[in-house]
Amino acid sequence: MALLGAGVVRSTIVTNELLVDHSHLGILLVKGDHRAKPMLIAQPAVTIVSSSTGSYQFLGEVRAQSRVGLAVLEQELRMSDAGVNDVELLIQVAVDKLPASFKL
Repeated sequence: MALLGAGVVRSTIVTNELLVDHSHLGILLVKGDHRAKPMLIAQPAVTIVSSSTGSYQFLGEVRAQSRVGLAVLEQELRMSDAGVNDVELLIQVAVDKLPASFKL
């Protein structure tokens, strides 16, 4: 603790958001035109949006308090008339691994 207090060593904490706030995360794939991007950015559940040159024009990370919330968001986007042609939602699953291998 003395070394930490003197600034000789530093400590870094890495948190797993899925375990901290128990939210459900997903990757959102959207086919659409230029009107879709501002609509995606305006969604509170969409935390990251990027444009893509692949088969989907926009990629995003979404967060909801439940799996139902993710499904509702996906349905709302699919029914939107704001330039969204198709939506795909990939659920993220957290798999915690130990930092070293263990033998049993």
